[in-house]
Amino acid sequence: MGSFIGHAIPGIFLLYFGIYFTIQAMVAMRKNPSSPRSLSKQVGMDWLLLDNPKHMILVLICASIGIIFEWPNVIPGVSPPLETGLAHITLYAGFVVFSVATLLQKKSILPETSSTVALAVINGLLANTWYAHAAMKNRSTDVMVHRTQGLVTFLTCFFIFTTLVASKGYRAFVLISGACFSMQGMWLLAIAFMFFKWRGGHISDPDQKKVNPHMPIVAFSWCVYTLMFFYGLVYVILRRFIKPAEAECKYEKPPEESEETFTTFCEAKKDSHGFEDDIDIEMHEIATNSSSGVGLSVAHED
Repeated sequence: MGSFIGHAIPGIFLLYFGIYFTIQAMVAMRKNPSSPRSLSKQVGMDWLLLDNPKHMILVLICASIGIIFEWPNVIPGVSPPLETGLAHITLYAGFVVFSVATLLQKKSILPETSSTVALAVINGLLANTWYAHAAMKNRSTDVMVHRTQGLVTFLTCFFIFTTLVASKGYRAFVLISGACFSMQGMWLLAIAFMFFKWRGGHISDPDQKKVNPHMPIVAFSWCVYTLMFFYGLVYVILRRFIKPAEAECKYEKPPEESEETFTTFCEAKKDSHGFEDDIDIEMHEIATNSSSGVGLSVAHED
């Protein structure tokens, strides 16, 4: 990793991974504006990750190639020494574990939420690895950029875990998790261009460029601004070209309730909550009450 290529290639991988899954989530949420959880019975980010098994295989292949390149003394002139190589292998190994866990859950070998939990735990471990990696550096700018990468990775871990328990703001937490992945990749690319040289298509000498201490702060801020603008633009495009699906009321009308009143009730529930599991429970209670002559008027009193 201690070169332009060593930072740029994993940076491109993480950037692609984050952008792809974030846009996939935005498209799904645009098509189902009432409730993204209605897309699947899964919780967390399973509904998003399990629908892309081919990308999980791609993650597994890319991470495995990274481990081979970082294995000490395997490729002359490319492979790092033992101590550095083990740290870099640890970073790649996390994505091997995540992709395998997701594929096993897809086959129903592992239980529900395994992929989401694996992704969150791995990002927590990677954040700790980045902080430890920063402690090995001598230059203040080196320490700064690696700690920043650790902070972004920790935030990724936090927001992914939040998708498992969030009752409000769920869609935002899913999108922020994907955006944090994008930021991890973009920041690695920024480090590559700030600290290393590219000469004639070959990996440069390990000597780094001299970087002004203010440059990492400025570069990080502009990376965030760029991603904010990019995802804002994507949202505008999706809003323009993708029409949201019309939600249908899937509940039976009690005999005592008029068609007009029942339609009004369904529209009110759709606008305020979406058709989720809590609505299923409430409608079941209402249907039970209707058998004793109460009907949907109970719901309107609430």
